[in-house]
Amino acid sequence: MVFAVALPDEIGGDNFDGFNLTPCDGALAVDSSTAADYAAAIDLCATATEGSRAPGLISATLSLADGTGTPDPASRRIRSAYGSIAPQRGSAFAMLSTGTAAGSGDAGYVSPHNCYSASKQSAAPADWLAANSGQVPNLPACPPIPTTAYDPVMLKLRIRVPNNARSFSFNANYVTADYPEYACTNFTDNFVALLDSGFGAALNPSDKNIATPVSFPGLPFSVNLAKLDNGSFTQCVNGLIGCASSGAQPISTCIGTSQLIGTGMEVADPNACSAGQQVGGGTGWYVLRGNVVRGDIIELRLAIWDSGDHSYDSNVVLDNFRWSYQPAQAGGTLVPP
Repeated sequence: MVFAVALPDEIGGDNFDGFNLTPCDGALAVDSSTAADYAAAIDLCATATEGSRAPGLISATLSLADGTGTPDPASRRIRSAYGSIAPQRGSAFAMLSTGTAAGSGDAGYVSPHNCYSASKQSAAPADWLAANSGQVPNLPACPPIPTTAYDPVMLKLRIRVPNNARSFSFNANYVTADYPEYACTNFTDNFVALLDSGFGAALNPSDKNIATPVSFPGLPFSVNLAKLDNGSFTQCVNGLIGCASSGAQPISTCIGTSQLIGTGMEVADPNACSAGQQVGGGTGWYVLRGNVVRGDIIELRLAIWDSGDHSYDSNVVLDNFRWSYQPAQAGGTLVPP
């Protein structure tokens, strides 16, 4: 007689099938150098081995944007808050930075305008560039963005998908000192979330990046979301943007700066493009979604880097990883304020 083996079909918790895994981010070191701790910080809790059939996190690594080397230690932190930005689930989140992953009240904080840098660099992810004809995707009216990644950090997660999952989601909140001056210039900090699936998933972007607004697919998270002026970039002060180039234009869809308080981005900047603008701006909370094949092994690469030089810094906060049994529209959707 052959007995069927019941396998767990959950990691991270999404409350379908009556199961919701308890968050596992309550006792993580702020400055942990263990990559798997950053998976736990975003509520990806269950673990598995490569040879098992159980779902869960198989491995995690921290590297530069091309998958080589070691990022600067200041570029990653596990925090219970980043200024006024609080966890979306559990008690902590993961934070990646092109400078120091810290708010103005945190130890080690350096102003994002002070251009803190360990001067590390690599190439941008090669497969993502290849899928975009060797270029960083950008708006047609903007100049080409260099493909060298300055001050990069990447968290790569290798995960076996639950047997009843067809998609996943997590939250991301991107803030940058490139706002407002460096919109539509050669100097932008980019954030991507690249999804690799062994069997493939036709519903995902062809260049693998799900950190892109569904309203303008293909464009990575950067200050250039503000140039769309369609509500994709919300935490900011309205006025002119892009004044570091010859193509300054107005933005009118900022809704406030409550999510910048305590980040260092909310400090008044007398050298910004318009009166009353601040050191930086941000997207506000997004939910990013990707599609998966049940039981597949996927890799998710979360990377942020500066382009053009080491100057001005950006941070991304990552949290609330969940599975779903429904397919999803891949990409990013703003979380209602």
